Amino acid sequence: MNPGLIAARFEQGGRAAAIALGAAIPCSVFLDNVLLLAVLLCWVAGGAWGDKWAVRRGNPVARMALLLAAVIAAGLGWSESAAAYKTALKYLDLAFIPLFLHYFRDSN
Repeated sequence: MNPGLIAARFEQGGRAAAIALGAAIPCSVFLDNVLLLAVLLCWVAGGAWGDKWAVRRGNPVARMALLLAAVIAAGLGWSESAAAYKTALKYLDLAFIPLFLHYFRDSN
């Protein structure tokens, strides 16, 4: 099978999972997590790393979301509380903003 066709299918699957995530948010936290995992796996398997890097590097929203996620992760180094890790996991979704920007960067 053609590798370009496989990558295109993963891109379509990731976009479909991101759209389904928008519909599933009010319904189920478990379904949200499954769809986030699907978005992540499709993003990784879709290839086109140069294009994906350009989207993250060129967008200030993506940079700020990743910076905030990095600051939260670095702040865990000074925490001794287990509750801090639980709270930090709530903000893990910030790291998905650049993935969503990749999938919804144009009107196609």
